[in-house]
Amino acid sequence: MPFDSFLIQVGARIQKARLLVRKTQEQISEETQLTYRHFQALERGKGNPTLRTLHMLSRVLGRSVAELVEVEPQRKTEPSLTDAKAEPLPRGRKPKATRRR
Repeated sequence: MPFDSFLIQVGARIQKARLLVRKTQEQISEETQLTYRHFQALERGKGNPTLRTLHMLSRVLGRSVAELVEVEPQRKTEPSLTDAKAEPLPRGRKPKATRRR
């Protein structure tokens, strides 16, 4: 999915969450200390929210950050990051690069 489409869908999810809590854009921008114009841009998919902004919005909207940004259905074949087991990489020196002639 192109990044612009992703931003538009995230903005739509933020707007939907705002409407579910029945608050105006002005109320949300005051509660999150975002400017009204910046919040409008986020809802339109024109802004790129930082993690801090997403965290503030999730608290005010009563949703998790994951709910705000999860725009694609999770693939059934991949375990979630919570359930996945990751092994640490081996430690030590990197192997020397071989020269090609």
